[in-house]
Amino acid sequence: MWTVEFAPPSAPSGDVLIVLVRWHDASGQKHSQPYARTVETANLLPTEAQVMVQSEPASGHERAVVQITNATGEPLHARLVALIPEEFFTTPEAQPVDVPPRETVAVPIEVQSRGSMGTAYPLQAVVQFTQGGISRTIVASTVLGIGVNPGRPMLRPLTVGIAALVAALVALLAAQWLARKPAG
Repeated sequence: MWTVEFAPPSAPSGDVLIVLVRWHDASGQKHSQPYARTVETANLLPTEAQVMVQSEPASGHERAVVQITNATGEPLHARLVALIPEEFFTTPEAQPVDVPPRETVAVPIEVQSRGSMGTAYPLQAVVQFTQGGISRTIVASTVLGIGVNPGRPMLRPLTVGIAALVAALVALLAAQWLARKPAG
């Protein structure tokens, strides 16, 4: 475990801490995983902005849609960063987003793989903005995958397992029935 200390901010604020973990699997393939966490000063009032991100399957790539809602009467000028593992790429990685008062804006993010297909990874949308003179950050995440449906990754293994269990029970019942049947 590592402990890292930072000087406290001079005023209330919200920022993001990002950690990137890299490793090699048993076959020597490189992997990475970014983690983002919002860090806020004590007694910071909740923001009136909301962020949601959802993945949408697409052919040959993955698409996520980030929805940013501004519940205030003032325009929201934000910076959206798509935080993804190094095995994926998106253009642009960061972009400005303007959200009118009391509206929601949907921003699509197209993601492609630099590595192998068939693995699910998280995508984190980091939205940074200033509200009431205070720096704010919101992090939202979803699961995306190239060549997989992240919403149903266990369907096939589960189906195979249930079919094997049913076949074993049928064989057991047949064996019991044959053992009870009088020799004829």
